[in-house]
Amino acid sequence: MKIKFGYWVLTASIVFLLSVNLEAVETKNGVDIIRRAELNATGFKDMVNRVSMTLVNAEGGVSEREMLIKVIALDEGESKTLTVFTKPAREKGFALLTHSHRSTKDDQWLYLPASKRVKKVASNSVGSSFRGSEFTYEDIASQHRDHYRFDFINTETCGDKTCYVIDRFPEFDESSYTKTRLYIDTEYYLVQKGEFFDVKKTLFKTMLANNYTKHKNGVWKPETVVMENHNTHEKTEIRSLELQFDVGLSERAFSKLSLRKIR
Repeated sequence: MKIKFGYWVLTASIVFLLSVNLEAVETKNGVDIIRRAELNATGFKDMVNRVSMTLVNAEGGVSEREMLIKVIALDEGESKTLTVFTKPAREKGFALLTHSHRSTKDDQWLYLPASKRVKKVASNSVGSSFRGSEFTYEDIASQHRDHYRFDFINTETCGDKTCYVIDRFPEFDESSYTKTRLYIDTEYYLVQKGEFFDVKKTLFKTMLANNYTKHKNGVWKPETVVMENHNTHEKTEIRSLELQFDVGLSERAFSKLSLRKIR
């Protein structure tokens, strides 16, 4: 069982969201590089991550939130994720449940504590902001490899590292991006940066993953993931505060019915 590539976004993990202990190979196949990067997220059955979310507006104003993110791995690379806001009081109890699928589109449901309603996220809303942040519902979905085409571009310097540059093209109509350019370091195959291009094919947002830590189970996770919007000049930072693996989560906790029991 394993958590697929998309979860570096939120469980950032975040994202979000990686490590591999194999010798580096020379390859110019985008899919092969992505497969190697996906190996970085193997090694656990479930995960609980307490994270902070910091929203920074164009004038430098800051809004702070906290979330509890729970993830359970299923067979065939599928997974379920429950994200619950715990702070501040005005956001407390708001929740997002995501069921990721390999062969079909992900399913996402919102729980709105004020009305105690569970609402399905429509496929044409995946490009909408997630609670006012620079992350969209699409960003925090699974982003399964089978839903995209990958083209190897080149190898270039990214910061103090050398990175493979991969262009990822969505093969579904609802995406709000025409492509995402991914920078994956050649040593450990960790995603360092993502550049998101809008429907006009112009650079829309940039995501940076910072300060990776290797955990006892061999999994690497970034301490922070930052998404910056180049149109609004606003950004959102997700920071991991407390991360636990294999705590014994039950799949029953990842149902629509469980959303109504959130307090």
